[in-house]
Amino acid sequence: MNDNGKVYWIWLQQALKYGSNKIRTVNLIYDSAEDFYNAGISEWKMCGCFTKKEIDFMSNCKLDKAYLVLDRCKQLGQDVVTMSDERYPESLRHIANPPCVLYVKGELPNMDNKICIAVVGTRSASLYGVQMAFDISWELAKAGVIVVSGGALGIDESAHKGALQGGGKTVAVLGCGVNYPYLMQNEPLREVIAQNGAIISEFAPDFPAYPSNFPMRNRIISGLSLGTVVVEASKRSGSLITAGLALEQNKDVFAVPVDMNSPLSEGTTALIRDGAKVVTNGEDILCEYRTSYFREKEKEKKRR
Repeated sequence: MNDNGKVYWIWLQQALKYGSNKIRTVNLIYDSAEDFYNAGISEWKMCGCFTKKEIDFMSNCKLDKAYLVLDRCKQLGQDVVTMSDERYPESLRHIANPPCVLYVKGELPNMDNKICIAVVGTRSASLYGVQMAFDISWELAKAGVIVVSGGALGIDESAHKGALQGGGKTVAVLGCGVNYPYLMQNEPLREVIAQNGAIISEFAPDFPAYPSNFPMRNRIISGLSLGTVVVEASKRSGSLITAGLALEQNKDVFAVPVDMNSPLSEGTTALIRDGAKVVTNGEDILCEYRTSYFREKEKEKKRR
């Protein structure tokens, strides 16, 4: 896609704001963001799906700002993957509020032809939780699974490290711009992830890490993945948001059991009570897909 095509998607992202559920509507009705932009105010009103406030904001949102973001991406060497791009993950396209733009550092793997599993959990992980996240991700990566997590400390960090040590690909979904100086102690790890997968975000390169970003970010983690594994989570953990979003997206949810006396057991215990599958290793997760996903992929290969 040329730069002009990309800039209209960036404009749409800015015009409707991050996390908007109207993005999917635009993508279903119009062939491209450029077509939507050119349709103008009269047609936007006729759609019947935009509020007056949204139409006013779109009409006042200028392309110049979008060009500045695109120029910044070029300066930083970041890729821009839009909903019109064939590299855009199909699984993400069908969630309720897909991001219209993904900013990418590294090379976004072909996530449509691989099993992708999210491994998430608390930042204040115990040694047990750290080891479980590492071991499960290592085993998944050895089997060719792409491990998705949030690039944070604790469980996320261990999941990414396990996938890398297992010789696999891993994707970190950030709750801020890829270039924003957030959790700088993890910067060396992020550099390695970018060389063996990708760092991605729907937020423009220098967008700050506002607290409200992270619940929005979680829908992308679950949306990219066939299943979400929660390793240690307190009652108010953001990982429970990811698990809840996975269920809304008709994805699988797995939980790793922990000491019932630990405050880090409250979230995972609640998930197990509500029907999450208990897993203690990567094989427990892989066996869920061997008879469905892998078999279907083999059939596709034979048909070609």
